[in-house]
Amino acid sequence: MSTSEENSNNSKHNASNYGASNVKLNVMNWNLLADALSMNEFATKGGDVENLAWNGDRGELISQKIIGAFESMNMAIVMTQENDHPQWLLHQIKKKVSTVRMYLIDAGKNVDSDVPTKYEKFYIHRLIKAIGKDNEFPKAPKTYASFRQQYDTCNHWLKNADEKTRSDFCNKGYTCTTNSEEYVSSSGNNFGDTNDLYIPSADVGTVIFYDEAKVSIGEHYSDYDGLDFTIEGVPFTIYGSHLKSGVDLKAEQKRSKELHKVLSHAKNKLNPILLMDSNSCLQYQRDLELELVEKKDDENSEKPEWTSDVIDQYNFVNLVVDKGNECLKMRHFDTDQPKKAGQFMFDTIDKILIPKASDGASKFLPIVTEDSRAYPLEYYDDYVKLRNVPSLRTALRKTGFKQQWQADLTPVLSDMDNVFASLLDPSNNDDTLQHNIADLISKLMPNATKLPSDHPPVGATIILKRN
Repeated sequence: MSTSEENSNNSKHNASNYGASNVKLNVMNWNLLADALSMNEFATKGGDVENLAWNGDRGELISQKIIGAFESMNMAIVMTQENDHPQWLLHQIKKKVSTVRMYLIDAGKNVDSDVPTKYEKFYIHRLIKAIGKDNEFPKAPKTYASFRQQYDTCNHWLKNADEKTRSDFCNKGYTCTTNSEEYVSSSGNNFGDTNDLYIPSADVGTVIFYDEAKVSIGEHYSDYDGLDFTIEGVPFTIYGSHLKSGVDLKAEQKRSKELHKVLSHAKNKLNPILLMDSNSCLQYQRDLELELVEKKDDENSEKPEWTSDVIDQYNFVNLVVDKGNECLKMRHFDTDQPKKAGQFMFDTIDKILIPKASDGASKFLPIVTEDSRAYPLEYYDDYVKLRNVPSLRTALRKTGFKQQWQADLTPVLSDMDNVFASLLDPSNNDDTLQHNIADLISKLMPNATKLPSDHPPVGATIILKRN
């Protein structure tokens, strides 16, 4: 277990927090939003400078929320996806909760490959564009050699830039931390010296933090992203997954295949728990089912397998409550992913799965409160309409295109209501909203003062079986 820090199988467990017959386990899942996937992507009030600069408020707020979960919510397990600052986060967490340890679920994948990881490719190519070297490197690197070229170019440029230039880049969401800043309390990574540009590589993705005072760690099932633990002598297995993204049938079929693989292993465990960003929900499924109807596919053609079917097939159930735990986001029109520009998202896609037979006393554990939610619940019905009513979705996307939304929405908020209204049919009752569109859109995530990711954290209290 070379990727686990200070593992111990002889932890002293705090049994006083649990009843004599039932063993309770508090778990949390959170997609933190990797820098490589966030730079110049999301439309927010304040833009990347306010909401995505890791060196500003975002990193601190994420660490505070994880610390709060361990300290005040008796959390034993915190699973994270898109975690490209694991060493720095562990250092911050241990300042307050010294018994927290870390395991890199994804570590070792792609290490021997000649192909850079998606995080490496996205991060370095966006940085190349930002420093104006995209004419020299017009495409994202496909080989490790080309990645190394782009890395060396960025590293050299940043080392020779003045402090203000570097600071400006950090404030705009281009993290640009050094190895020494990330590896605060460990020996460092394999990529350059301490003053070189930190690059997320094998140390990124699905990372689990666990409290050694509550649980003991066991075997790692690398093929299934699973990890055995015990609490009060009771075994349980945590699986951390990040399924394929995309609102299309091809992506959904890949998600189903990925889920089959994990659940086929999990079904044989006594207390399996799957913490994941599923990148799927029933609304996705309904949208795709409607597409199939509109295409009038041959009735004899093979029907797709939905992720919900896979979950049912293995008799698992999702504990996460939909309402109040949505990803509320929208990509602007200067994004590096133009196909996703103007797509409004209001969907709950994070899941905590356990077997149906054991779900009786287990329950959802809210992490997001009324004070920390990105939006007030009175806006909920309007967001649902914006998500599901075609005329409203179209008007919102056209508003973004007409106003040419960029990362910071502040300059266009004052005229947004007028532009949006001009694109609606006043005789269509479905087009009415209770609140101004500018107020609704100003709450988009990430929000560095409330939810510093495009996903909210979700939790559950799970009752474990003793045998």
